[in-house]
Amino acid sequence: LQRLIEGNDLTRRVHLVGSRPNEELPMWFSGADMSCLPSAGEGQPNVVLESLACGTPVIGTRFGGTPELITSPELGTLIDRDVDALAEAIHGALLRRWDRAHISAHARKRSWTDVAKEVEQYSRERCAAVKLAAAPSTVDRCS
Repeated sequence: LQRLIEGNDLTRRVHLVGSRPNEELPMWFSGADMSCLPSAGEGQPNVVLESLACGTPVIGTRFGGTPELITSPELGTLIDRDVDALAEAIHGALLRRWDRAHISAHARKRSWTDVAKEVEQYSRERCAAVKLAAAPSTVDRCS
């Protein structure tokens, strides 16, 4: 990547900073034009929540919990895991004026209490489905 950056004369615009301490992350997210998460599998990625909470739009793939977090075009862009789609989304994000205050406000509406309630509701639904699947059918009860 560094060679591509240098070869395309992008050293003043593109910086690969490596791992950063957690206490620095809000500064990096807030200073970024966007965050990209072009992964092939995610649960509920904290990096998306952290980025949005800092007002930074996210480009993410339609995997795992990412689509549940990027719920509108005002928050970022969902793409298929494809190089051309990623390049197009990055280009579009760089040209767009994002309402960073709206992005941050949206992300901050979802508290850990909300997340806990969602997990509880999901768990109840799954338990009910398992119990229903394990219950004898009406035909069996009539025999």
